[in-house]
Amino acid sequence: MTLTSSLIAVREHKAGEPVGYGGTWISERDTRLGVVAMGYGDGYPRAAPSGTPVLVNGREVPIVGRVAMDMICVDLGPQAQDKSRRRGSAVGRRGSR
Repeated sequence: MTLTSSLIAVREHKAGEPVGYGGTWISERDTRLGVVAMGYGDGYPRAAPSGTPVLVNGREVPIVGRVAMDMICVDLGPQAQDKSRRRGSAVGRRGSR
């Protein structure tokens, strides 16, 4: 089984700002965050904690914050050059988690 989706947004994120429902994850550094159009409504585990890796553009990046019904946020890193509308894999081939 493979679960794939798209990176629908990429945004600059300042250190100290919370992410997700209840602000459960707070960035320790300035970074770039991506929003992936996939959540528990699509079959991704709602209980997946911050730090769970997903594949974006062929590299593993961590989920940050809580998994929402229709999306997850990922920390792309401060130097990331990722663009929105790229495909990613969270479960299955090259992402067997």
